[in-house]
This record gives sequence, C-alpha cells and structure tokens, in this order.
Amino acid sequence: MKKAIIIILLTVLTFGSAHSQYRLGFRGSFNISSLSTGSSKSRAGFSAGAMYSKEIADHWYFQPALLYNLEGSKSVSRFKPAYSAYTYNLEVPLIMSRRMGDEDISFGLDFGPFFKYGLHGGYWVDDLTTGERTRPNIFDHKKRFDVGPQVGFSVIVYSLYIGYSFQFGMIRAWDDASNRRGNYYNSCMTFGYLFQMGN
Repeated sequence: MKKAIIIILLTVLTFGSAHSQYRLGFRGSFNISSLSTGSSKSRAGFSAGAMYSKEIADHWYFQPALLYNLEGSKSVSRFKPAYSAYTYNLEVPLIMSRRMGDEDISFGLDFGPFFKYGLHGGYWVDDLTTGERTRPNIFDHKKRFDVGPQVGFSVIVYSLYIGYSFQFGMIRAWDDASNRRGNYYNSCMTFGYLFQMGN
C-alpha cells in the first residue's frame, strides 16, 4: 500500500510539473491527535516532509504532500484496560486549495482526502486478569491504513507557508470488540517554505 501511494504521488507531480511553473518545498506540522471517544487523551505529534503547489485553474491550486507522521493516544484514568500507543506513518494529503490574493500573498481554503499507512510504533496495555503491563506488537491490534477528509486554511506570504488543518480518519483504528476507542482525528499547525520551480 505505501509503495502504491508513493507511485501515485510521484506520477501526479511529474505530470503536473512537466511544462509549467509550480512550487516545491518542505513543511512541518505540530499535531495533536486523539480518538473520537471519551476514553482517550490527546497526544502531541508531528508531520514533516515535502509539499507541492500548482495552479490548475483560476484561483484553484493542487497542493499534495508526502509526509512522515507521528500520532497516538492514551487512555483516560477511568478507562480499563489502561493503554498508551503511538505510530509513525507515511501520510499523503491530496489537497485542493481555493486561493485568494496574488502570487506574493494569498489566503487559501483547503480541503481533500488524506491517506495514511502505519510503518512502526509502540504500545503497552494493562492485562485486566493479571494486572501486568504487556507490550504487544501494535499492529496486532491497530489497523495500519487510514483515510479520511482534511479541511483547513493557509496563508502564503512570498515563499513562507502557514496553515491549520483538521483530519478525521474514517477507518476505526483498533480491533476492539467494544468499539470504545473510536477513530483517529488530528489538529495540525503547519509551517513550510516553497521554492518557485518550472519554466
């Protein structure tokens, strides 16, 4: 799955940038992630990688990215069994941006799907029978793949990119018979720098 995501993104970037101006740069985000239930606390994380921006119609820009992402969650004090989990992921947001302004300064309303694939991570959980804390393989219990909508806004000031976005995963994250852990969501504050490329 992660190879397919990379191939799709590289094909889009190569096709879109062949004979026209575009911007290519790097971005990093400070993320707060949690689950869509009252049984979990938020955890801080990050995203970092490359982003692309190209005008495809008047005031409409395609702005995908290829990111390395950290997200996680942990149980609130009353939730049993207590647990703590985090994963490092390959993330691809495919964002459309409706931008207002000019080439130097613009404001954008951003939306589109994101795709996420778990690469590695860590997990501990308390055993309710023995009371011992165990550390199973996280992907024996948590799904690797997630997809969902992302919405937000951004400002580009010359080459500096600043944005905020919210993601909601549509795939229930954990193989949990009680379904008490819910779906992942992330709030992301992003900073980046874009270089002018192309003809």
